[in-house]
Amino acid sequence: DLVIAHPDNGILVIEVKAGQIARDDHGRWWAGHDELRPSPFDQARDNLHALLDKLRDLPDAPPNWQPIAGHAIALPDVDLESASGNLRLLGPDVDSDLILDHGRLLPDDPRGTRAAIEKMFDLFTGQSAQLRPPGEAGMALLEQLLHTPTELHSILRSEIAEGQAELVRLTKE
Repeated sequence: DLVIAHPDNGILVIEVKAGQIARDDHGRWWAGHDELRPSPFDQARDNLHALLDKLRDLPDAPPNWQPIAGHAIALPDVDLESASGNLRLLGPDVDSDLILDHGRLLPDDPRGTRAAIEKMFDLFTGQSAQLRPPGEAGMALLEQLLHTPTELHSILRSEIAEGQAELVRLTKE
């Protein structure tokens, strides 16, 4: 849903899930009565890998480019403090530092959000000695991928079908 990027800190992909969010004792995630498949963390991770693959496929991508990058989730309608000391019940695969909740997304005080995002970047920076900041070249690749306008044209078959439908409508009038 969101991509936050900084030339010195890295790339962060955030999956946003609003509303009532829960995780049951079987490890399944829910949005209200709807099961979230894949889980929000898996969805964020998969989207991160898809983004990095697309960036590496660009003609201007440096060979063996491995930017600092990570994934997180945002649950703007959830208050993690309400779980008290039970955050571990979210499961062993959940790092609460990778969740932007209501308490970290205060519109009147963006310092909490900034601090949480900086902490996320710090967590991913230390993952591997091979990872490097994306730099200005990485920012240019992201801009090329995410900001390049693309025009999709309809195929002739659909234009003919629309024309035929209009002709039928006109003949009935």
